[in-house]
Amino acid sequence: MAGDSGEPSSFVALIRYLRDGELVNAKYRNAAEKRDMRQEGGAEPCLFGWHLIDPKARRIAIAEGEIDAMTLHQCDIPALSVNAGAGNHQWLENDWSRLERFSEILICYDNDEAGEKGAREVMHRLGIERCKRVIFPAKDANDYLLQGADGSDFDEAIRSAKTQDPEELRQASDFMDRVKAMFYLTRKGEKSPLVVAKAVTMFWLDDRCQYCWGVGSFVIPGTPILGTTCRHCGGTGQRPIPFGEVGKATLAHMDAAAESALHSMRRRLRNTR
Repeated sequence: MAGDSGEPSSFVALIRYLRDGELVNAKYRNAAEKRDMRQEGGAEPCLFGWHLIDPKARRIAIAEGEIDAMTLHQCDIPALSVNAGAGNHQWLENDWSRLERFSEILICYDNDEAGEKGAREVMHRLGIERCKRVIFPAKDANDYLLQGADGSDFDEAIRSAKTQDPEELRQASDFMDRVKAMFYLTRKGEKSPLVVAKAVTMFWLDDRCQYCWGVGSFVIPGTPILGTTCRHCGGTGQRPIPFGEVGKATLAHMDAAAESALHSMRRRLRNTR
């Protein structure tokens, strides 16, 4: 485009929406000002990039803009783009049947509030069982590329994509730290798991009081007569369980494991007859 002086005032990119060899939409975009764009009046709202998708592909990415879709293609990620931003979903009706063949859909909307809101809506409507949200450590795919990201960086972002599961549905890995804490049964400021495990194991193997050796009373030297009650065990002959409630719970785990092992041994011995 040229101004009154004849000098170019701006450069407009023509983005063609082709599908099955037919031109179904066109967008005119000012290269100097990305918000300055328009589409052909009355054109069909649809996804950009169908002419580049392999008919055998079963995984597809959907970006928020055409440049982002081109960026993903450059990184060997088959991609389409919406035609009117994250908040417009008119394309869903027109491209619904074409998207049915994909078993995995990667939603690569912008990393901002509008992009997140639009991604959630699209994932819900296309089916959360086959959609994953991809978030690049930049505003969008093209910005990520301009920051120096290469194909391996994009692949890592794809691998890190997450499904839109209900809040109650979590990955087992999300609970790993809590499971470990329950297994070791230690809290901040307490002894290390190794110290607890050693002490409880020694108690499990021999719980006799180390002062009266399980008798419960002290023997009067030179006689077989029992004297005063052992003050360390209170006459029970058993020493205190180490580490209190933590030790009790650990002992319960050990007893359960031993019982399970014995049951397995008995079963195997019966089968050898």
